[in-house]
Amino acid sequence: MSFGENVGYYRKLLNITQEELAQQLFVSRQTVSRWETDSTFPDVETIIKLCDIFGCDMDTLVRKNAQENTTPTENTEKKATDSIEEMKEEIKRKRLVSERIIGAIAAPVVLLTTLAYLLCGFLGNLWHPMWLLFVCAGFAIGVSAVIVDAVLGISSDEKKLRQEKRKIKKQNNQEKQTQGL
Repeated sequence: MSFGENVGYYRKLLNITQEELAQQLFVSRQTVSRWETDSTFPDVETIIKLCDIFGCDMDTLVRKNAQENTTPTENTEKKATDSIEEMKEEIKRKRLVSERIIGAIAAPVVLLTTLAYLLCGFLGNLWHPMWLLFVCAGFAIGVSAVIVDAVLGISSDEKKLRQEKRKIKKQNNQEKQTQGL
């Protein structure tokens, strides 16, 4: 097999499109297409990145028949695990930022409504019980913002994780089927 055929084989084995591979390598889809048709050849740095993505060695990618040398490698399995772990870390970072933003919004709303109530009471002698609704509204806005953010954020994060796990499971199943042939 040629280099281009090996690139196409590994790309299909991992169930990624030319566009997805191009994005990972910061090249155009047309460039990946030209590699697969052996019209052009990438530089050494790009070949090393391809080997990392495909979980193979350079000799196999460039000179050998990839179909004969394809076995599930620890590198591919490690990449799948690392991908999920990276996603979990990214979700934690986003949640922390989101919590800080909501806190920065909710806390002043609660404080300002309480302060407005106290100022109206002390300065204007407006201690009418209905003014407590104003304070309660501030608390309600602050608390509801935190709850909505938590519920919506967690559900979307879990959805992303489930999708990533399904994608990895599908890739692993396809690898097993390909090797069983």
